[in-house]
Amino acid sequence: MVVSPSPKHSGVIPYFSKRFIKTGEFPREIGRALNKAFDLRQRGDYREQVELTYEQVEPFLKSAREVIELVTEYLRGRGGI
Repeated sequence: MVVSPSPKHSGVIPYFSKRFIKTGEFPREIGRALNKAFDLRQRGDYREQVELTYEQVEPFLKSAREVIELVTEYLRGRGGI
């Protein structure tokens, strides 16, 4: 079982990168996509009067699907699902 030392997104994403991206278990593109999506989320959630458009968010939908597929495959390969 893999447990992140932080319950917050700001801690989980760097941990995921260290544990899975830098070790080569997941491609670097996934790490970049997670960081970009998190930055966009931060802008949408915490900056005044910022409204995200579909065009800004749409590229991350494909990346999110890829992450889900890769993590599912990873877990299946290790008996986690």
